Formats: sequence, structure tokens, C-alpha cells
Amino acid sequence: MIITGIDIGFSKFGICVINYTGGIVKKIKSNIELLDTIEFSGNEKKKERYIKFIQDKIIQGDLIKRVLVNSDIVIIEKPFNIKGWGQVLLELLGIIKYLCIEAKVEFVEIPQMTLKKFATGIGKAQKSEMVLHAYKEFKVQGNSEDAIDAFWCAMVGVALRYKQVFKKGRMDVINKIIQGNHRHPGEK
Repeated sequence: MIITGIDIGFSKFGICVINYTGGIVKKIKSNIELLDTIEFSGNEKKKERYIKFIQDKIIQGDLIKRVLVNSDIVIIEKPFNIKGWGQVLLELLGIIKYLCIEAKVEFVEIPQMTLKKFATGIGKAQKSEMVLHAYKEFKVQGNSEDAIDAFWCAMVGVALRYKQVFKKGRMDVINKIIQGNHRHPGEK
């Protein structure tokens, strides 16, 4: 099963792809096919250039064709409103959701605090704590905090599909996601 995690940000876009079919979750590192960050240089932070960069690198680029189309489930961390950037981030979220629908891939939107609670047990954890938990628990290191956020998104997907592999605290978070209105079924 191909599980993709995406962290949408205004300067970095984290992505993680895990090919997991069950087994010891502590050894998940060996199932990671992609853990990376797409980074925007200074000039591309202007909104118009940012949108063009997204269009070129993500929508028309290899990422969607190679990743989303082959995914069984995509977990997306919902971006929070950064002054002046909220609209752009929400539009990017809309593009990713549209592409999932077009590819008939199930996707789940995860609020930031829910993702942090899943990763660390604390809804207001710092990004550095999420990085530390990824390394301590799974020996996973990314090239940015955004890549690690994407890793945790993918781990939510693992938990949704393979509930038995996680401890109770994490499963409480997963059960709230299941009960909430976060899931959007695909039709593959």
C-alpha cells in the first residue's frame, strides 16, 4: 500500500511516501520510498512567483504523476493562516485535493494540532519535538522539519489502514479523525 504524506508550507513543501503492507511499524524506515522537501528560493516567495513555482514543480512536474496517482491514500496537513499567505496556502490545498479527486485517491486532511498530538502526544508541540520523536521512535531523519511533518502525515495513513500497529494514545487521535469529517474517499 502506498501512503503519501504532504506538508504544505509557504517556503517549503514536505513530502513522504511509504510503501507499507504491514509488519513491525518500528522498522518503517525501510519502507520509506521518498522523504524530501521542495524549497522555494527568496524570489519565489512573492505570491505570483510562488504560484507559478507550484504550478511548474508540483502540478505539471513529476511529483503528482509519480506520487499522487500511485498512492492508495494521501494525508495532507492543513496549512494554518500565515498573515498574507492564508489564501495562497488554501488555494494550494485546493489544488492538491482536486488532483487527488481526479486521480481517484482517498485523501485525509489533518489539522496541525491533531498531527502534533499524534506524533508527540501534545497538540501544541514544537516542530523540533516532532523531529525528535521521529528519530527516537523510528530512526527517521529528513532534510527539513517539513519533511518530518510529511512523515508524520504518512504515519497517520499507516495508522488509518493498519490500526493494530499503534499504541492507544495514537489510536485515540486516529479514532477522532475517523469520527470527524476529515476523510474523502477515493474511487480506485
